[in-house]
Amino acid sequence: MKKNNQKKRISRHITLLSIILLFPMTLFLSHIVSAEPQLLISIDNDNHLEDFQVIANNDYYGEKYYPLLAEEYGEEILVEPKKFHYRARLNNVEFSQLNNRFALSLNPKTTTIKIFDDNLVVSNNDNNKNAIFIKQISFCNNNNICEPCEGVDCNLMESSLTCSDCKTGEKDLVCDLIYDGICDPDCEDKDKDCSSCNENENNCYEYNEETQCSEEYNGKTCFFGKSCAEGDGVTIGDTLCCPNSYCITSFFSMNEKKEIEKTEEKQNEEKEIQFTDQTAINKKQSFIVYFVLIGVLIAAVLSLSIYFIRKLYKSKMLVIEIQRLKNINRYSYAEIKVYLEKQGYKKGDIDLAIQQHYLYDKNVKNH
Repeated sequence: MKKNNQKKRISRHITLLSIILLFPMTLFLSHIVSAEPQLLISIDNDNHLEDFQVIANNDYYGEKYYPLLAEEYGEEILVEPKKFHYRARLNNVEFSQLNNRFALSLNPKTTTIKIFDDNLVVSNNDNNKNAIFIKQISFCNNNNICEPCEGVDCNLMESSLTCSDCKTGEKDLVCDLIYDGICDPDCEDKDKDCSSCNENENNCYEYNEETQCSEEYNGKTCFFGKSCAEGDGVTIGDTLCCPNSYCITSFFSMNEKKEIEKTEEKQNEEKEIQFTDQTAINKKQSFIVYFVLIGVLIAAVLSLSIYFIRKLYKSKMLVIEIQRLKNINRYSYAEIKVYLEKQGYKKGDIDLAIQQHYLYDKNVKNH
């Protein structure tokens, strides 16, 4: 009986110890799993740093550093708690019970990094006695120059994850997988923007927002000022998700509109200067020059007018054809697009006509 009670007490103690150990590890993992960027640190058997780099918490690094970026890593602390005797302090934020290889959530404003080994004897007069690594570092100096670096000797480590000096798709020693139309040289051709990336062969990784769009909405992710062929879509992060639809070229995205307004403003200023100069020159010229200029302008206006009238007529006829296919054949927009492409129409003209028909049809139904 006494032996059974003793076994029960031991079992309760082990369970309690497991909970105590698991709790701080759970807190630690909340920093590992959810946030990016991540600071990856590896310590060798002689307590020297062998790896020190900034990475992104995405599928590219998940394949390389699993289970460091996976929640299951926390289970090891219950199996081999003696291995977890390292601590890391990033400025005033401390992470404890770390293995000799770990990834921490990184604040780009971090300036001081300290790594401690709790197995070393600590002097009462020196709080840094058991620190095996102390470093002053900057992750961004805001000088509009991308200055990437990797390794223990780096004092400045800029990347698109930590610093506005580096742009996505730039060679900054970080694969961010952002779908920006640029093949990221740090992704080993596994960025979906790379021409060598073949989705059918599963040799490339998706951007997080793109995965969410396909899995949750069975949709297509639109970038670069595009819009959905049907419906308004769902906004996910900085992207537009089109459920059960496809992307078409939009008239203007907000960013494009701002850029166009800036360009037009600059062009207007340049035109004003040119107009002033031209006026001074024209005062010295004969009436013949004026007539020539007027004739050229009239010809240009007529040419442009004819061009736009033809284009509008062609677009209108294409919208009518779409309406016919909708009413008679009951085609969807996707089927209509395939049919019209086979008839020799250009994709851009088809997309524009579909969008015009969709807006017209939507207005008719609302009234």
